[in-house]
Amino acid sequence: MAVLKTDPSFVFFRELKKGAGPYGSANVVLTPGHSLAVDRKHLPLHAPVWLSASHPDPIAPAERDIAFNRLMVAQDTGGAINGEIRGDVFWGFGDGPEAIAGQMANQGRYWLLLPTNLALKAVGKAPQISSGASRQASSRATQAVGAAQ
Repeated sequence: MAVLKTDPSFVFFRELKKGAGPYGSANVVLTPGHSLAVDRKHLPLHAPVWLSASHPDPIAPAERDIAFNRLMVAQDTGGAINGEIRGDVFWGFGDGPEAIAGQMANQGRYWLLLPTNLALKAVGKAPQISSGASRQASSRATQAVGAAQ
């Protein structure tokens, strides 16, 4: 256990029952292609995040990238994931996911999806009462949160 004090990126494993996937920091089984490891100082665990990026083609990873746009959930953390614009997709098991993960260093954008009141609070605005004003404020808050990336 001394290595944990010297190397924050050290990963340790425990044997799981057959069929059980790896558990993330959120203490839930990670879902291939939908679980995202994040820096908890900047994104809360369990938060839904829309990710727009690309990933290496698993058949020809050095030759081309494939568009990757989908809803993810922040379910894990990692010692090497530092900062608000860092993340790591859990790709799963096998040759295809290994080919993607081994070559993945692509840039992308993400949007933290929040209920209107939390989004407004995050950008320092007071929540609106009427539904029409709430929709407009929600749109502005979403734009402000997206622009903060």
